Amino acid sequence: MGAKVFIEKCEDGHKYKFVVTDKKVIAISTFAGQSVRGVAVCAPGDKFDEETGKKLARLRCAAKIAEKRLKEATNWFEYCSHMLSFWENEYDSSDDY
Repeated sequence: MGAKVFIEKCEDGHKYKFVVTDKKVIAISTFAGQSVRGVAVCAPGDKFDEETGKKLARLRCAAKIAEKRLKEATNWFEYCSHMLSFWENEYDSSDDY
């Protein structure tokens, strides 16, 4: 059986590309121009349910994107804090001039 591939807009408002096979669902989205994917695989003893697989794969994909957003925001905060400290020191030095 071949894979079923389709794009769907989900309740979180984002579009995901889904790849559905016999026992696996992959949700693919993008962040900062890069593909991010979440995977849900059916356990051997379980009955495959496409909707449950789509939900799990989408949530795993969204969690990876959230981690990337947090990392990017943390990096910007550290950069801005560093620049603020630098310019405060420059300002203090100019008072001595």
